[in-house]
Amino acid sequence: MTYPGALQNQPWVDAAGEHICSGGHIGYTPHLYRLWLSRFLPGPGEDARCEVTDEQCRGIIALMNSVPRLNFGASSSEWIAVRLTAARILGALGSEPARRSLCYALPYERSPEVIEVLVAGIQKWGNRAAPDLVRSLESISGSSVIYPEGLTALLQMLGAMGDQSAAIPIARKLGNMEVSGRVKCGPGDHSHGIIVATVALVGLLGLTLLMGSPDDPPMGAAAIVGRLVFVSVLAIIGIRVGNTASERRLALQSELYASATDALEALGSRRCIPTLLVLGLQPDMYLSSKPHVRRALSLLLPRIGPDDADLIVVEGHRTILARGFAPFDSALTLACLHAITQAGSPLYLPHVQRLLRDTVDRDVAAAAHAAISVLEERARKERQASFLVRPGQAPQDSADTLLRPSMGHADQRPEELLRARGGGDL
Repeated sequence: MTYPGALQNQPWVDAAGEHICSGGHIGYTPHLYRLWLSRFLPGPGEDARCEVTDEQCRGIIALMNSVPRLNFGASSSEWIAVRLTAARILGALGSEPARRSLCYALPYERSPEVIEVLVAGIQKWGNRAAPDLVRSLESISGSSVIYPEGLTALLQMLGAMGDQSAAIPIARKLGNMEVSGRVKCGPGDHSHGIIVATVALVGLLGLTLLMGSPDDPPMGAAAIVGRLVFVSVLAIIGIRVGNTASERRLALQSELYASATDALEALGSRRCIPTLLVLGLQPDMYLSSKPHVRRALSLLLPRIGPDDADLIVVEGHRTILARGFAPFDSALTLACLHAITQAGSPLYLPHVQRLLRDTVDRDVAAAAHAAISVLEERARKERQASFLVRPGQAPQDSADTLLRPSMGHADQRPEELLRARGGGDL
C-alpha cells in the first residue's frame, strides 16, 4: 500500500524506521512512525498477509509495546494511530512473535479502537494464544492497574477460551489489583445543566466584581461578597471534577473485578478455591475487591465434591468456611454449607449448629439442618473407626526365642560316655 503524500519517501521516515528496528528508543515523532508503518499495510485487492523481515517485525513490535514507555503520552491521538496501525500489521502477520506481542500489549492498552484490533488479532489463534495471555497477566507487577480497559478485555478473553491454567492467576490478580493513575472522563460524565448553570453564575459574579471595589462603599461590600462567592464556586467546581474522576475510577475498577469474577465462573476450576478463601475470608485482610472475591466463592464452592476436602483446608485451618456464614450474604452462606456437607470436617458441627440457631433465612436453615445430619453421621463413623478392636499381629518365628530339644555336640568321645554295667548292679 502506498501512503499518499511526498513524505512517504523522505529520509526522515527511513531514519525513524531504521532507528526503531535497531532497538533504539522512541525518539521520533509519531507521524514519522505512522508513515513508516503504512508501508507494510496491504492495499485493496492485495494479500492480507503482510511480508516483513525479522528486523522490521521487531520494530513494529517495539511500537506496539510502547505504551508503558510513553506513560500517559500514549493517550494522544497520534500515538493511538501508531499503535492501531501496528496492531493491524501484527494481526495480519500470523507469526508467533506477533501473537506474543499482541498478547503482551493488550493489558497495557486503554484505547477502545486499538483494543478491538488487538482482540481480533488474538482471536485468530484461538486457544493457542491462552498461554501467552496468562503470561501477560502474570507479568503485571504490583497491585496498581493504570490501564484497566485492556486488562478487562484480557480477562474476558481468558474466560471465553476456557483454559484451566488461567484460573489461579486470575484469582491472585483479583485480590491484588486496584485502578490508579489518571482517569479520562468523557463528556457524558458531566451534566450539561450543571455546566450551563456554572458558566452563568460565574458570569454574574464577574459582573459583580466590576461593579465596585472594597474602597467604594456601598458597592465595596457587594464586591467583597462577590469575590468570596466566586472563590467558593471555583472550589465547588474543582471538587465536582475530582468526584467525577473518582466515580469514573470506581466504575472501571468494578468492571475490572466483575470481568475477573465472570472469567472464574466461566472456567469453573476448583483449583483456585484455596486462593479465593484466603483473599475473601481472612478477617485481617482488607481488599476493595473482597465483595467480588466472595461472589466468586459463592459460584465455585457449589462445585465441591466428596473428594475435594483438601481444597477447603487453607494453611491448616480446617474450619475456614465458617467465616463465610454471613446474614447479609445468603448466597455465600449456602455455598459454604454445600461444601461443608460434601467434604467438611466434623469440626464444623458447632459452627453449623450456631448458624441454625441464629439464622432467620429458611433456605439457610434447611441447608444447615441437612449439614448437621451429615456431620453427625461423619463424626459417629470417625469415633467408631478409632475404637474398633483389631486383631493383634502374630510375632514372627525366631530361633532365639523358641524352645527346642538340645542337639549332641560333634566333638564328644563315645568311650567317655556313662553306660550301665552289664549283668550286675551298679
